Amino acid sequence: MTKQKPNLQTGGLNRVQKAEVVKYAEKNPQKTHDDIAQWAQKEFNLAESPHRTTIGRILASKHEFINLSIRDHTIKRARVVKYSVLNRATVN
Repeated sequence: MTKQKPNLQTGGLNRVQKAEVVKYAEKNPQKTHDDIAQWAQKEFNLAESPHRTTIGRILASKHEFINLSIRDHTIKRARVVKYSVLNRATVN
């Protein structure tokens, strides 16, 4: 018989998860970045806990995650459009 692997998420956090990290940090200001990383690992069932630097970067750019539109929920990385004319031509 083969053993089933636990259903762990690998890879980075999506934008909804990052918003949850921001909310948790705001509700628990006494927690360190390491504490928040441990919480995120348990909360999101991650294979590894995020590094404390990752948590710091998420909290530094928390304005991006506070008011997410429904369309942005599945995006992992927001990218800036460099060539808007080319982008509009390829989309339409």
